[in-house]
Amino acid sequence: METTVRIFGDLLRINNDRNNAYKKAVEAISDIHLKSMFQSFLDETEAHIREISKVIVKHGGEPTNNGTAAGAFHQAWINLKHAIGKGNKKNIIDSCKASDKSTLSEYNHAIELFENKGLKAPALICKAHYCRIEDDIKMLDTLTISSDNPNTAENETLDLQKIIECHDKNINVDEIIAKM
Repeated sequence: METTVRIFGDLLRINNDRNNAYKKAVEAISDIHLKSMFQSFLDETEAHIREISKVIVKHGGEPTNNGTAAGAFHQAWINLKHAIGKGNKKNIIDSCKASDKSTLSEYNHAIELFENKGLKAPALICKAHYCRIEDDIKMLDTLTISSDNPNTAENETLDLQKIIECHDKNINVDEIIAKM
């Protein structure tokens, strides 16, 4: 149980950082489609925070509102804050992708730890979050690829959004938490 609380505590701090960064991105960006996309990432991250907090409490821990203190992950989010300050759409998108890739790395590490300890339910929760964030990166990749033609980027993003909304809907994280 202590391992579960510690690992999910680390993921909670990372998601708190992601949450704060996407709040800033939503506030800073003027493009309505990007604002909507970033808001959906923000909503998703808030759901991750709620789910992770439930697991921590269920295992006797205390959730935190703090983010990470150092490391590559923290640096990636600092780069996003810098890009937002400059207001360059491409830099913001690239920084979001880099930051989310750092987030995936942390989730991958957590999945490995849980699987090595035979903790299937926590690993499954992490995999569900991992898939959602990975889909976010795919959406950002679509924007980057299509940045030369804004109309194409908008249409591809909307089509990709429909695909992603169907992805991993069969994983009910609350149900997994209840069975832990």
